[in-house]
Amino acid sequence: MGVYTMKIPKEWKKIELNNIDSQVFGILTGDGDTIVSDYGIHIGKFNETVKVFTKKQLFYYTKVKMDTTGLFSSDFPEIDQSQGTFLKEFYFYEKIDGKVGKIQVAKKKIGNTGILFYKAFQDVYSLKITSKNLSDSNKKLFIEAIYTIKFKKPL
Repeated sequence: MGVYTMKIPKEWKKIELNNIDSQVFGILTGDGDTIVSDYGIHIGKFNETVKVFTKKQLFYYTKVKMDTTGLFSSDFPEIDQSQGTFLKEFYFYEKIDGKVGKIQVAKKKIGNTGILFYKAFQDVYSLKITSKNLSDSNKKLFIEAIYTIKFKKPL
């Protein structure tokens, strides 16, 4: 799979995707879900923070007719923001084949699941393998596959 290998279920198939400035392809699961692999210099990070406001701030924004769609408030905004209370995903780090990757797992069916090796190759190139809204069974199989990643040498 480009710069790495990964063991995937037999019914999953690699598919070609077009991109200009990175190596990208997809994996089509047996259920029709798509997992996208992107390797290059301009690979974005995961969006793992959500700004949490005080209830007083959010009340004020509503009062001045500001659109508050997607904004969150709590009695303890600093704690809830730092703990990712309102995120759709869990995040944690794992060392896989000698590289530290940040794993993202959807808390429910709605959300992203994947891994990001940010600037892990020659301190410039990143690898992100992600999918949105996987079924529970595909999410489990994908996470298991992530742990089988082996990088081709040299990177």
